[in-house]
Amino acid sequence: MPAKASIYRQPNPLLRASFPLLVLFLFAIYSATFEMIPGLRYVRPQFIMAVLGLLAIFGTGRFLKVITSRIGMCVVAFTIWFIACVPFGMWPGGSVHIFLEQWYKTALIFLMAAGLITTLPQANTIFYTIAYGTGLLSIITLLKHTYSSEGRLILDNTRYLNPNDLAWTLLIGLTFIAYVYLRGTPRQKGIAVLMALPMLFAISRTGSRAAAIAAVLLFLSVLWQSKPSTRVRLLAITPIVLMALIVLMPRDTLLRYTTYFGHYSNFDMSAENKVLISTIGSSEARMRLLIDSLLITARHPLLGVGPGNFVVAQDVLAKARGEARGLWHVPHNTYTHLSSEMGLPGLAIYVAMLYFVFRTLNSIIRTRSRGRAWADLKALALCLRTAFIMFLPVGFFDSLAYNADVPILAGITVAIGFMAQKQRAIDRANETAAKVQALTPADLALEPVTAGTC
Repeated sequence: MPAKASIYRQPNPLLRASFPLLVLFLFAIYSATFEMIPGLRYVRPQFIMAVLGLLAIFGTGRFLKVITSRIGMCVVAFTIWFIACVPFGMWPGGSVHIFLEQWYKTALIFLMAAGLITTLPQANTIFYTIAYGTGLLSIITLLKHTYSSEGRLILDNTRYLNPNDLAWTLLIGLTFIAYVYLRGTPRQKGIAVLMALPMLFAISRTGSRAAAIAAVLLFLSVLWQSKPSTRVRLLAITPIVLMALIVLMPRDTLLRYTTYFGHYSNFDMSAENKVLISTIGSSEARMRLLIDSLLITARHPLLGVGPGNFVVAQDVLAKARGEARGLWHVPHNTYTHLSSEMGLPGLAIYVAMLYFVFRTLNSIIRTRSRGRAWADLKALALCLRTAFIMFLPVGFFDSLAYNADVPILAGITVAIGFMAQKQRAIDRANETAAKVQALTPADLALEPVTAGTC
């Protein structure tokens, strides 16, 4: 290990020059700004940035390092299995569409995140980029004030057309906002608080019940990581914010959060009963989709019915039961969505990726070494682990199988894992150098004597 090696500096000029591409790329994704500028989507700036970033990864040899990491191997294996499932699916054309429109782009974003983040300042910049990008997303969404037919907040004509996807991304942003608040300067802490308010308001308007559960987990995690003084402030302000959200929340949305099962009348045309029909009907449909996804998994345990084909298979299953048609909706469960479309091997690969993510982050958090570098690494790892902890329950209530957010966070985890490996090597080199310097001139002058020659 070179004497001047550091995880705070990147000597390679190509990697240094390519990093701003990733910053702009992720900001465009999390803020949705590029998607809303008229005509810009036809230029495809994100595709151009991705190509340039990937050329840098290939040109510097980072590509092989990324894909041979344990998380990288899971992403590669998932991609290979995805392709293997396509020709055996119920509708191969639908699987090809999912691959071209979602997964291959997601895999490339993983490579960019894992390959272009090489120093702690860069990782810190990425965390701030995601925090501010999602903060801007919440403000834009609230200003556009677009709602679905169910009265749930969405951002039309973007990747956040689904209120559940919007809520999940804003939750990720809140995790990184918490990082800014816990690690930032007083000015940055103020910005974090100001951005958290519209984000919480926007999440509440999405009507995502899974997001509500995850938000509680996020609050408990931030509370646990905070200093005692910060803890007191959070406990004091939380009831005020919660009451404000409840007061400002539309009655229909509040009823959605507080109603899961119950009874309604098909003959009552009142506004409240219509909300009950929508809310309780949604819960019943979710249960039906969950059961059907398990049935399809049991019938196609190896290759599934093909990526993107669950809706087709569920329609066939519903008609076999005597129903007029299927629900034509993906299951609100990431895990059974994967098992039904890519079989148990596809689910196993995805779970393995999550396992290695937690293993990498936990190894950093539990490191006993001290110093500025490890304090920074642990703070980054704690933030990422919190995001993945939130994903575990959200994954049971929302379908995020091919969503880009988890692979992006996994890519950042790989990059931070590489930094931790480098820092451990630096620590060992420094320990060896310290031991050599501690030797006296007399110790250095001693020559080993061959046994038996005395």
